[in-house]
Amino acid sequence: MNVQFTENKLIELFIDVDDLYKSYLSFLGSKGKLPPRKTRETQLSPSEICTILVSYNYSGYKCFEYYYRELILKRYNDYFPDASTYECFLSYIPKAADLIYLWLLYTVALS
Repeated sequence: MNVQFTENKLIELFIDVDDLYKSYLSFLGSKGKLPPRKTRETQLSPSEICTILVSYNYSGYKCFEYYYRELILKRYNDYFPDASTYECFLSYIPKAADLIYLWLLYTVALS
């Protein structure tokens, strides 16, 4: 696997997901339906959580735990400096469920 290609794709994916998330928040704001602020925020943004999950599907790894521990926490630590332990990350996934669903709709509409 060419690491440079993977890093470039990861950056490109994050930019796309983050732009989609910002557009989604802008749309919700125009409708007066912004999501309420949580008292305890996650360390990773919903865009980062979605990027990690989508990039896993493109990576070819068969075990998400190994992918997260080896790639996200070690190799891509510069890109995700606030990444927490694997167990904590699993608890963050439901917080990004809306964005993951929106990303799936977006990619299907583009294809």
